[in-house]
Amino acid sequence: MKPSPKDWSPWYAKWPQDLFDSAARALFVSAWADNEDREGRGYSGQDLFDVAPDTSEEARSAAAGLFKSVETMNRKPIEELYQQALRSAGLEDSAHLRDRFGHDMALQALGSGVGLSDDFRNHGIKVPYIEFLLF
Repeated sequence: MKPSPKDWSPWYAKWPQDLFDSAARALFVSAWADNEDREGRGYSGQDLFDVAPDTSEEARSAAAGLFKSVETMNRKPIEELYQQALRSAGLEDSAHLRDRFGHDMALQALGSGVGLSDDFRNHGIKVPYIEFLLF
């Protein structure tokens, strides 16, 4: 079994777990759904986040890399960037918005067409492009 970011990342303990988990899940489900589609398997009418297997350690590692890159590009910790996004959109912190922040950031990084601006207008956060594939 591959070590998780908790085992090797000095940043891991500083990241809000809910933001990190939602980003890792979005990366995983996106890649998993692409594989399922290539294999001819469809899940019409079902929420892919509900039917996909558990998030892989590879996706968690990719999310760790994404978070490190976002913090480096913006020169702020993820939690501060989340608070910045809330303020810019005039929103109050909630479990739903914490989930959306990680989710939207991950999908923006993949170039999916979904991004932070969908839920957090005028956020001013730089997000790198990444690739994440499952084999």
